[in-house]
Amino acid sequence: DCPLKWLQSLANPELAFVVTDPQLYIPNYRVQLSAEERARIGASGKDQLCVLAIVKIPNDFTKMTANLVAPLVLNTRTLIGKQFVLTGPEYDTAHFLLPEEVRTGHSVQMA
Repeated sequence: DCPLKWLQSLANPELAFVVTDPQLYIPNYRVQLSAEERARIGASGKDQLCVLAIVKIPNDFTKMTANLVAPLVLNTRTLIGKQFVLTGPEYDTAHFLLPEEVRTGHSVQMA
């Protein structure tokens, strides 16, 4: 399976994004939503949520990035979603998805 997916609007088919599951790249990636924020998308529990990151793919696809600061959170039952902006410093708006050695073509030596 490809880790990249299309997320397309049903109301406006011209609106589509390439998305990915951020936990594929950062296993401990978490989005903490309040009960009020979950209610905005009609989710009563965390088990109804799917978190996706929007991917930017430049001409040199090896330098593709994901926006981890503003994930999309979807209610898997109703398919209603919203983009939330995280306020903590731990994530980046342009997180590289491929390892440095793939992006640069050089192997990286660890000290």
